[in-house]
Amino acid sequence: MEVVMKKTLLLGIMMVLPLALSLSQFKQKCIELAFSGSVSSWTTSSTFSGQGNSESRAIVIVSSTIGYFVADGVSIEGEVGVVAMEKQNPSQYVLAGLSYTYSISELNIAPFFHAGYGVSNSVQLPTLGGLPVRTMNDMNVKVLNVGGGMKFLVSSGAALRLELNYRSHSWSENINYSYYPYSMPSNVDYKYSNVGLLIGFSILI
Repeated sequence: MEVVMKKTLLLGIMMVLPLALSLSQFKQKCIELAFSGSVSSWTTSSTFSGQGNSESRAIVIVSSTIGYFVADGVSIEGEVGVVAMEKQNPSQYVLAGLSYTYSISELNIAPFFHAGYGVSNSVQLPTLGGLPVRTMNDMNVKVLNVGGGMKFLVSSGAALRLELNYRSHSWSENINYSYYPYSMPSNVDYKYSNVGLLIGFSILI
């Protein structure tokens, strides 16, 4: 009897789940779980007294996003991510923002746009040698994040994502320039921006 009940429950879930997913696509109260990433390479080369030198390092960005649709096509998002580079400690970031998705059901595609703001504990910047390094460890780097792209629906509850992403990092620090007998404190503002292509997938609940 217990086996029959389990089989009946499983069959009911299998019958109801596709319907629930098909009704939830980018609609109000729908939840979207997204995972995206990119892999790139940073290469630097230099020549001194006729001697050449070059070095490359891989950079991997991985992020996960959860969005709750407060209205059809409109969602509130939270995102966490990691930026990892060869020979450097990884950095982390946290973002919050809004997203709009326009579903074209006849073509199984959905253009989307989102914007958000958050913080990071580091940013990868080129040094005098050309290769980027971590700048700090505190979560005091301000991050502006804007992106847009396309979701390709592969089933009633899953989609592939392709996004062109713009990200701007900004932070400040106090530097004390000293040259005896003079001392000149100064506040320096930095800004670093980059554009990248992110590939991933979404699960709709």
